[in-house]
Amino acid sequence: MNVIHPQGVYNNQPPENVFLATDNMGTNYGCGTIIYTYQPDIFPDRPHNMFLSLDCQPAAQYLLFGALLARAHQIWHEKNPAEGARVYTSLSPSDSQQLEFYLHNGFDVTPADQMLRLECPPAEERAPLGFDYQQTPLNTFGEQSALIARLNQNGINHINQNYLAQALTMPHFLCLSLVYTGANGAPALAGEALLAGHGGSSEVLAMYIAPAFRRQGLGTSLLRHAMTILSREGVSLFTSTILSNSKPQVALARHFNPTPVGQGCIYPSMELNP
Repeated sequence: MNVIHPQGVYNNQPPENVFLATDNMGTNYGCGTIIYTYQPDIFPDRPHNMFLSLDCQPAAQYLLFGALLARAHQIWHEKNPAEGARVYTSLSPSDSQQLEFYLHNGFDVTPADQMLRLECPPAEERAPLGFDYQQTPLNTFGEQSALIARLNQNGINHINQNYLAQALTMPHFLCLSLVYTGANGAPALAGEALLAGHGGSSEVLAMYIAPAFRRQGLGTSLLRHAMTILSREGVSLFTSTILSNSKPQVALARHFNPTPVGQGCIYPSMELNP
């Protein structure tokens, strides 16, 4: 069996990050893909993150896995081997066969999605001094694309145009901005929170604070204000899915007396140490 790269871009990925398994007759046995992201805000200890995806027949699994792991090490050394890195994939908790495969190959299963119920603040959160809350306009395709671009710039990659379009149809949709209105220069966007839901519930879909405004408690203030706005619309259940190994996400959730209500995907991973 042979492992080759595609001739060009494959599923929006560069060919050097895609591996195809074929035999000498040209029979296709599947593919493996690696996606690199730099996420210092979510994983400050291991900012280089590489997601592995295997879509192949069992006969090609070990061969493709080995090629992907070698490529992960190559990417890490090309970026900055002095910083920590992580190679990971995502699985359903019920996929015991694939979980066993990754455990057998040296992965750990500590990281997992954890869904939390957040307690709504009893009173409205006023904007911090020098800041103002504004609803982000999302009436046009350009405004929606700009939001997605800002999320991507801040390490949030799961929101695409279709995802956002679906969220916009929900009765309890809110995209709230925190804008710096200080005297020095023009107003600056400090962060945004995106929530959506229906009935009496709403989920935190995404949130970020721009690097220049972090470590001031602004994320807590922004989320509290967003929750009080939706609570006036009748929302009483707020949930958020966080990564159990993301220190910033865990720290933020603690301000809202979180209660675990479920588990989503698990993320078998391998740490790469400097």
